[in-house]
Amino acid sequence: MELVKPFGPQIGHTQLSDEDNNLLLEIIEKNKYDSSKRMKTVTGLFEDFVENVEYEFDVLDLLKPKLLNTLSVLVAEYASNTVSQYNSIKNPFDTHHHDLKCIGAWCCDYQPYEGHPVHIHPLTDLVCLIFPKVEIQNTKFNVGSINFEYGHHLNRFGVHSHMINPKSKDVYIFPADLLHYALPIRNQNDTRISVNLNFVFNDLFYKKRKLFGQE
Repeated sequence: MELVKPFGPQIGHTQLSDEDNNLLLEIIEKNKYDSSKRMKTVTGLFEDFVENVEYEFDVLDLLKPKLLNTLSVLVAEYASNTVSQYNSIKNPFDTHHHDLKCIGAWCCDYQPYEGHPVHIHPLTDLVCLIFPKVEIQNTKFNVGSINFEYGHHLNRFGVHSHMINPKSKDVYIFPADLLHYALPIRNQNDTRISVNLNFVFNDLFYKKRKLFGQE
């Protein structure tokens, strides 16, 4: 896993295997048009911005245990290696995937001119953002990009934003309170499908830290 540090917190980047990515795409295709799974709201700074995306639907109960375990391992790898108060040089503390719980997972199959405004994921510790399929003919004007913002309220010196043009199978992991937003695609023939997972540290994680004298 690559750890990118454009500003304060690091952003983890890796890719899914073909097998796992195809499994995810299969789940998405089977449930995209199921109105009972359609999202009404989504955790963020705004309660109703989900209406900007027509095909946004819950997939938490649809993820196969093996796939969810794979994703949990990736998030645990990020948590163990990123710079944080949980994992300092003085008191290193590895996170195991059993220390994490996925409390929400949903898919966004963006149509032209659909996007998400700047938001965070409150009441969550880490976000795992996956792009199972991205096909954008022209990325001019950053069409279809995912953008991160940090320290934007400070002065004009230094880096406070980071833009990514995602590719198929990309996985990004980052702190849930890191501001981010998605710019829309514009072409009817373009595709950008993302899957978002919210993870929290469970009770076992905090009990282990206390046991090792880190609380």
